[in-house]
Amino acid sequence: MEKKYQAVTAAIRGWIADGQYGDDAQLPTESALMQQFAVSRHTIRKALAELEAAAWVYRVQGAGSFVTPKAKRGAGQPAQGTVAVIATYLNDYIFPAIIEGVEQTLSASGVALMLASTRNDPALEAQTLARFLANPVSGLIIEPSQSAFELANRDGYRKLLEAGVPMLTINARAADLPVPALVMDDAAGGRLATEYVLARHHRRLLGVFKTDDQQGIDRMNGFVTALQRMSGSTAASLVTYRTETAPATLEAQLTAVLARPDRPTAVVCYNDTVALRVATVAQGLGLTVPADLSLIGFDNAGLATATGEQLTSIDHPKAQMGQDAAAMMLSMLAAAPKAALPQSRVYAPVVVPGDTVRDLAE
Repeated sequence: MEKKYQAVTAAIRGWIADGQYGDDAQLPTESALMQQFAVSRHTIRKALAELEAAAWVYRVQGAGSFVTPKAKRGAGQPAQGTVAVIATYLNDYIFPAIIEGVEQTLSASGVALMLASTRNDPALEAQTLARFLANPVSGLIIEPSQSAFELANRDGYRKLLEAGVPMLTINARAADLPVPALVMDDAAGGRLATEYVLARHHRRLLGVFKTDDQQGIDRMNGFVTALQRMSGSTAASLVTYRTETAPATLEAQLTAVLARPDRPTAVVCYNDTVALRVATVAQGLGLTVPADLSLIGFDNAGLATATGEQLTSIDHPKAQMGQDAAAMMLSMLAAAPKAALPQSRVYAPVVVPGDTVRDLAE
């Protein structure tokens, strides 16, 4: 939990950054600040001392505290605490790029980064939230686990919010809690991916989606919506899986669909990793990509098939999302007490063409 003087420091720094007090403007007196923040004189003096050490303010004996001109402000500013990122995964796929974006932005402002992984397991998430409640950090950036379901650890989230820990989520929302989120428009992405293969004259489609996170549900709904909007006849199948689904089980489901005489000619995939798994199953059945089977993934993770075809995919902002999440967290840390929360951010999907979708009319 932030100490009282840190909250005062962050609030005054926010006033200055927002221009409420310009260069060389006099700040409210210690007595006025004590009344405004309902804290002791010692707390106010400690906050002002920290701001003075960071060159945000200067003091004039007998007159009070004044705003350091912007050109001189912030020189030698010390670290402003630690922000933790709790993600479902840390070391693979697109997560390193997201975390790198967070780290770059936080470190530029002197804020340290702490990492934790839940492996998309609500039980591990509960343990992690409890740990940060017992050993508070300045702020939390969280990717909720199994976000397709009711928030399993709502009480843990709520306790952290009540303790005054600023919080935001990435890749999924925290249900109806007062927490801003940075998310893809996953439903639009699923629809766009499906429309992309439909526009290339594919009419027999397979959708492969993960159903224990909200991204997967939304992408699947976009797949269905695109098919419903399509004029003319189409034939579509769905294969779904969850975090605990064994790879062999998923591969058996894919094999059963791709081995049919009326097999799909195109597959819309939950993400790029799944698209590569589909490509491997297809190869085992003697099918080539994209001559026999077209694939489109999600996240633009820069992956390629075993035979070198670059995946066609829906882009994910990755590093940009990380940078934006960190910038939003910094604004929350600098905000005055009870300030309005930042608005959530939704990223529009874009197709990144690769080598894995064939136009059947060519």
